Amino acid sequence: SGVAEKGCGAVRYLAVSDALRRKLTECGAVSVLYSVLKANHKGSSSVVEAVFLALHNLVSGNDDAKLAAGEKGLIELILKCMKNELKSLSIQEAGCMVLDNLVDGSEANAHRFVEHNGFEWVLKAVEGNMFSAKQQEYAYNLFLKILGADPSAQAKLVEFNAREVVEKSLKQHAGLPSVESLAFQLQSLLTTDGSFRSGRTFGMGGRAGNSARSRSRTTCNGSARSRSRNAARSRSAPRRAKNTLALDSVPE
Repeated sequence: SGVAEKGCGAVRYLAVSDALRRKLTECGAVSVLYSVLKANHKGSSSVVEAVFLALHNLVSGNDDAKLAAGEKGLIELILKCMKNELKSLSIQEAGCMVLDNLVDGSEANAHRFVEHNGFEWVLKAVEGNMFSAKQQEYAYNLFLKILGADPSAQAKLVEFNAREVVEKSLKQHAGLPSVESLAFQLQSLLTTDGSFRSGRTFGMGGRAGNSARSRSRTTCNGSARSRSRNAARSRSAPRRAKNTLALDSVPE
């Protein structure tokens, strides 16, 4: 597992430019990461997290890698890993981050997430880690992107008690803008009869909107950035060119 973990780390640190991401994809990096994850999804948590972070950077703005990952079955496998580690905050945060990049701009991957009951497992993880503001930010941003790509997915969110979970988040993190902004957006899409309010989509990237895009567009090897500060500035900040995460903002 040590070799696998270091290899994933190498992919993560190499996948920091469009050219390098394309080259890694052409060399079969998606298939390699899938094989590593499949071999370790019931074993080493550190390897699972390393795969998530490497894949997160690899698929950033990389449509070919997103397509390959979706067709390979990585979304289903990522969800299985998250299901096996519901109490592991680092796995849940990294899992939401990589899923966020995989569904960004990809309706096919958003559908795959819904079909494999992604809402159910991510909501359970959020409820089990209610103290973590970051986990809720990552999860709600992911949900908003999926709803932007597929409004009919709202029925699944209602089915898995999303309204109740969001209400708990708002109570747990009252006054925290980074959570409240996303929770209120998500809450506004969930009505008492379970219908979707057409004409309003929210989110931080892709088809779901631009409300806090900067949170998902920091770099894995860059300088420190405050996520709450990014959320507050996002309405006026220019769109970033990349969709990779800052090293010190990634779960240890």
